[in-house]
This record gives sequence, C-alpha cells and structure tokens, in this order.
Amino acid sequence: MKTPSVNQKCAWSLSTLAAVIGVAIATLTTSSLVAANTSNVNVVNTPNVNIANTPIVQDRDNPARQPFAYSAGPQNWIGNAPNISFDFTVPGGKRLVIEQVSVIAHLTASTTQKLSARVVILVSPFPFYRFVGTDAGQTDFVASSQMRCYADAGTSVRILVTRSDTNGGGADSAEVSLSGYLIDVP
Repeated sequence: MKTPSVNQKCAWSLSTLAAVIGVAIATLTTSSLVAANTSNVNVVNTPNVNIANTPIVQDRDNPARQPFAYSAGPQNWIGNAPNISFDFTVPGGKRLVIEQVSVIAHLTASTTQKLSARVVILVSPFPFYRFVGTDAGQTDFVASSQMRCYADAGTSVRILVTRSDTNGGGADSAEVSLSGYLIDVP
C-alpha cells in the first residue's frame, strides 16, 4: 500500500477548498440575482370592509366620573371645644365617592397634643372613617388618608377634626381637603 506524500495531501486539500469556495460564490451570486429581480405580488379576491360604527372601548364607570374636591378653612376652634367640623351636602342626582381626605391643624404647643379626624356620612347608621394625625412640627399637625366611602345624593358629609389638648382655646385652627368623584344616579 502506498502512502501519499505530503505534497499530495496538500494538493488534495487545496483543490477541495477551491471547490467549496467556488460553490459558495456561485450560490451568493445566484441569490443576489434572484433578490434583484423580485417583482410585486398582487393579492386578488379581497373583500371590501366598511366600518359603519366605530366601537367604543371604555370602562363603563369612567364616563360617569366627575371630579370632585372640597376644601375649607382655616377655621378656628370655638373656645375649649375639642372638635371642629366641616360639613357639606352631596348634590342632588349624584353619588359621591370619597377617595382622599387631608387635614392640617395649627395647634398650641403641648406635649400631650394629638390630632385625629373622622369622615362621617350622616345617615342611619352613621358610617365613619377615622384616621390619626402626626406631629409635623412643634405646632403643626397633619392627618391624611386614602379611603373609599360613598355618600348618596342629599346626604350630609362631615369631616370632624379633634384635638386632645384644648388649652389653646380659639387660637387653634384647622383646614381640610377632600377629593373623589361624583357619579350620576338615575
């Protein structure tokens, strides 16, 4: 058996490599020619589509939402009374959805001073939502709460702000703000 010499092995490998490169070049040239000669494709038998009514996509509750905000104050406490109230009535034909209530109070400095607030819907039974304030400085107190409560048309809503130390008398004051939305009620 004859073994090929080193020169024969290299010649066979080089010729194989040259053939592979030649096929690759021919393939690339052919595909670029095909790509250069592409033509438009026509689609036939397409149906006519006419949209007569544009469909409405919406959250069914959102169109009824009418932004609502109430704010009042500053209002001073009367004498040594612990509470001060802010009242309003829900408009006729509407339902109020309360989402946020905030209170700020300027109170006499005291080591025992506390602030709390309560949202009361004045119907029977009296549902209420209570939240506690925090000391925002030596004499400023804040209370704020997210909530979801409902008050029907004609219902009175009361924000009742309470201080624990009444020594400040009528010099103490509070401000409130409430936000949410109204919904039309048939």
